[in-house]
Amino acid sequence: FALSKVGYPYSQEQRTSGTAYDCSSLAYYAWKEAGVDSSHGANYPPTAAEGARMAKNSGKCVESGDASGFSLKPGDLIYYGGSDNGRYLGIYHVAIYVGNGKAVEALNTKYGVVYQTLRTKNAIMVVRPNN
Repeated sequence: FALSKVGYPYSQEQRTSGTAYDCSSLAYYAWKEAGVDSSHGANYPPTAAEGARMAKNSGKCVESGDASGFSLKPGDLIYYGGSDNGRYLGIYHVAIYVGNGKAVEALNTKYGVVYQTLRTKNAIMVVRPNN
């Protein structure tokens, strides 16, 4: 699902339209397509910070701390944070690991949904929604 959305535009306003995604709606819909509700019953894409908080509280967080030591599997959600932005753990972004050091993510309004080398700077948590 996520790879099929590469090239789609980034939009927070249209994140539930199916024609554009932000980082957390891309992650939500990718896992929903796989039959897993990563919203923990809300049936609506949570923000990255809220998704990470719900995953941590439900035991879906498989790793946290320094990303250099993460043991990743395709489909894992990589959360980025650490800033003092008032959100859970300062989380501001999520990407989907697809294997071989690559990720799909709704990056920003300039680039939209991209397939690229996984970024590890500021990666602080790995969530496995089907765990």
